[in-house]
Parts: sequence; C-alpha cells; structure tokens
Amino acid sequence: MTTNERPAEFDQKLEAHIDYIKNFIRKIAPQENLEEVTQDVMLYALEKWHLYRPDDGGFGTWLSWQVRTVVEGYRGKAKTRRKYFSEADVGELLPFRSTEPQQENIVMAAQMVRKLSRSRGGRMLVRLAAGERMYEIAARRKISHQRVEQLISKERKKIQKVA
Repeated sequence: MTTNERPAEFDQKLEAHIDYIKNFIRKIAPQENLEEVTQDVMLYALEKWHLYRPDDGGFGTWLSWQVRTVVEGYRGKAKTRRKYFSEADVGELLPFRSTEPQQENIVMAAQMVRKLSRSRGGRMLVRLAAGERMYEIAARRKISHQRVEQLISKERKKIQKVA
C-alpha cells in the first residue's frame, strides 16, 4: 500500500459513522441543508483522511472536527450573503443575476489578451487569470515566485494606464 491509497478500514469507519455525523450536524447547524452538509462532510473527510491519527483519539473525535470545519464554512457563506443582500434584494435580483455580454466588450477583452500575450509578463498575467497559481508559473519559467509577482504587477500597471 502506498501513502496515497486510503485504507479500506477508513471507508468502513466513515460509513459506520453516518448517523453520528447527521446527529452532530443537527446539534450545531440549521436543518434545511442536512443532507447537503452531510455529503460535504463525507467528501471533506475522504479528502483529509491522511490527517486521521488513530492514536490521537477516537475516530468520532476526529470526525467531529471535520463536521465543525464544514459547518463553519456554511456559516461563513450565509453570513456573507446576509451582509451584502437582504432577502428582498435577493428576490429582486434573481432575474438580473447574469447579463448578456456585449460584443464591444468581448472584442476589447480579446484585443487585451492578444496584446498581453506579446510580453513575458503579459503571458504570465493571462495564465494567472486562467486560474494558474503564481508558484506554478514560477516553476514552469524556472524563476522565483517574487519575480513572477513583479512581472505581473508591472503588466497590471500598464493595463491601468491604458484603462
């Protein structure tokens, strides 16, 4: 067994603790999302299985901390929604959640990406915008993370001057 393989007994323990997870969620979270939160806890626990140490306490104790982490994430999202939108605002804004892109904006964005692709820093900025992380860009270019940050910052300043 390699270190990346999850032991079968871990999966069995997790399945055996489904009722424990649901009961624990009922104690600390609202009931409307019980099944969704339960599934998220299961996925989170499967993702973090390598952090479980049998000698540090029982499986239930470890699992309760995973439940708390997931529930706290839900609370943070709800708090953000309440902070920026009232219930009336959300109902009024639903029809306007997205707008059709305007052709002029699409053309301008395509031109900007084309211009950015001409320089080294611009290509890095495009990669960053596509979701690549700075350390990944640095590793690919064989330069330091700080240098990537400097080049991207320089390109951003050029864009701000144009805009």
